[in-house]
Amino acid sequence: MSALSWLVLGMLFVGLCYVLSDLVIDKIFGADLQIEIQQLELPADEDLMKLTKAQLEEYGRDCGVELDKRKTKANMLKQLKDLLGK
Repeated sequence: MSALSWLVLGMLFVGLCYVLSDLVIDKIFGADLQIEIQQLELPADEDLMKLTKAQLEEYGRDCGVELDKRKTKANMLKQLKDLLGK
């Protein structure tokens, strides 16, 4: 067999494994897997305003949001609220 034939067979095998893995996962866990996304509750605006820009940046990082301390505190708060959906 030529190298090209092996390459084609390998690609077909990988595709088949991908499809079969989806079927097996569906069989084990049910047809529709649902991913739960945890909605983070932001503290009250008054509590966020008490934080320094450094604390606000650290809080954002803990929530998975990268804030830029070079921006104003108001802009940092707005970005945090926009990205976390409040």
